Amino acid sequence: MENVQGKMSNVQEQVSNAMERMGEAAQSVGQKVSDFFQGNPFDTPVGRKIELATDATRLATENWGLNMEICDFINSTNEGPRDAVKAIKKRLQTQMGKNNATVMYTLTVLETCVKNCDERFTTLVCHKEFVADMIRLISVKYDAPQIVQERVLALVQSWADAFRDNPTFSGVVEMYDELKSKGVEFPATNLDSMAPIITPKQTVFVPSSQTAPPQQQQFPNYPISSSQPTLQLLVQDQMAKL
Repeated sequence: MENVQGKMSNVQEQVSNAMERMGEAAQSVGQKVSDFFQGNPFDTPVGRKIELATDATRLATENWGLNMEICDFINSTNEGPRDAVKAIKKRLQTQMGKNNATVMYTLTVLETCVKNCDERFTTLVCHKEFVADMIRLISVKYDAPQIVQERVLALVQSWADAFRDNPTFSGVVEMYDELKSKGVEFPATNLDSMAPIITPKQTVFVPSSQTAPPQQQQFPNYPISSSQPTLQLLVQDQMAKL
């Protein structure tokens, strides 16, 4: 058991080293992406909605009414896609390894927006640097638990599969293929755990205090933080070649 845990404990470090090398290869591009995310993203209208929709201290489960309201806002405004991506990225960065429920709610918002928003949003999410940043969030620096690692990898895999034939979203495909070639083991897709695909349309805001409808997905009571071992995602010898 100790040997297994020891192997698993090396995974996040391997991911960190791999992503660091990838980042060095695209330093100039990364700086542009960093500039893109300057400022407080929760000061924007959609940013405030995302902050509410991912607040695990207030929500016992996802608020699908608010999630779809976020999608409506993104689709109906010029600034919506950019501001939403900034808020989602910030939420993940600040909560990863600290509040697992908030992270899972944020990933659900992200997944729902990809499925229900137009290409302006999806193009930003499928940018190679954005995907790389998501992968970095499951590295040793953030101490992401196994359930979060699986969710992040499952999202990247689902986007790569869905958009493989669309050159507009080639960034996520390239990132996925590169990680696969280096030995990253992506989890099997669990359709039951995915956010529902809903045709975008105007929705009515559902207050966070309203009881969730029966069909809403219920997450387990995630611990606020976790030091549990992670998945053995990478083969060390393969990662050493990066």
